[in-house]
Order: sequence, then structure tokens, then C-alpha cells
Amino acid sequence: MTQGSTWSARPSVPRTGRLSADDWARAGLDLLMTEGRSAVKISRLCADFGVTKGSFYWHFADFDALMAAVARLYFSQEMDAARGLVTMEEMPPSSGWRR
Repeated sequence: MTQGSTWSARPSVPRTGRLSADDWARAGLDLLMTEGRSAVKISRLCADFGVTKGSFYWHFADFDALMAAVARLYFSQEMDAARGLVTMEEMPPSSGWRR
């Protein structure tokens, strides 16, 4: 991640209702990308969400399971971005997009 980047895996709208495994993975990915691996801690995520560790363990067996979900989320977003680049390459010249 480069300095000055605006990475955010968290949705821009506030969460309502129960947390999902995806909510936890997005928050973990956000911390990983903005503050580094050492910032990703179960206790930190629980504090950020205002919940107990029981909420975390409802979705994940352990920290490694969370990090596996974070990795899946990251790579799925990277693949989406790569597919978008391919789509731009396929645009006809008359679309107004220039290289």
C-alpha cells in the first residue's frame, strides 16, 4: 500500500443489525491495509464494533480463520479490479476513453 492511498474495505454506510462474517473480514482487511498486520487483533475488532469476543467466535473458530476470510476478500476484490481493466481494454475507441 502506498502512502496517501484511500483504502477502505468497510462499507460507507453504517451497519445495521447483526454482524456477519463478511463484516468481520472487511474490518480485518481495512486494519491490515491501513495499519499493518500487527493492528489486526480480535480485541481491537471487538472494540471497534462494540461487541464481545463471543460475537467474533460465533463466526470464526480462531484468528487464522479470520485471516483466511480476509485473504479471500482481498483476492476477490483484486480479481474484480482486474476484470474491470480488461473491460476498459475492450471498449471501442468511440466511447471517449483514451489511453
